Amino acid sequence: MTQRHLRAGMRLLLIALTLTAPACQPADLPRETAAADSSEPPPPPPPLPTETVVDTPTGASATEPADSPSPPAAVAPAETAVVRPPTPPPAPPPAVAAPSCDVQAPASAEGQRLTVFFTCGEEVRAVERVVPPTRAVLRAALEQLLRGPTAEERAAGFHSFFGDATANALRSVVVRDGVAHIDFADFSRAIPNASSSAGSAQLLGQLRATIFQYPAIRTAEITFDRSCDAFWNWLQRDCQRLSREGN
Repeated sequence: MTQRHLRAGMRLLLIALTLTAPACQPADLPRETAAADSSEPPPPPPPLPTETVVDTPTGASATEPADSPSPPAAVAPAETAVVRPPTPPPAPPPAVAAPSCDVQAPASAEGQRLTVFFTCGEEVRAVERVVPPTRAVLRAALEQLLRGPTAEERAAGFHSFFGDATANALRSVVVRDGVAHIDFADFSRAIPNASSSAGSAQLLGQLRATIFQYPAIRTAEITFDRSCDAFWNWLQRDCQRLSREGN
């Protein structure tokens, strides 16, 4: 045999030994064997991450992992409640100064001093007037009463239904046996509000105080154009006489 034939034979022998010999591995290398009769299939390989195509703002495609956490949903801002300051309480009305009800005629005034009565606050109060000297004091006092309060007296708090509209309404005054007969021109249309209950009480209170300040007068008969009914019907009362006691 030639060497060529020997080498070929040796090569065949090595191949045969390799196929028939048990598989041997070095002791320091792990051996991976699987039981031929195992009923459990081998664990599946871990899934490969997939890629999801999303649109970018510019229209180009981009990829991102499918299992990446999705961004939180946009939450609309809560509507802010408008807190308005509490409405302040209404301001109290300005304080009204109490009327002084204090007016005096000038001390230097020359003439005869007499008294008339107007309402100030809730009471009938006296004011002083200066007139030319006269013996007919009741007539002079009634003339001053019918003119109403002066500007100074009104500033001090006095008020009355009498005023410019009644200034010349006195027609006659006669005092006889303690009775004063007083006749006025009809001024009912000039001061219609005086016919109310409160108005008539105020008007009669001023008349009574002015008339009965003179002790000689016990009662007073008041008329419109000499008619008792005309005066008292205007005040929604029956014809009567005023008395000092206060009817």
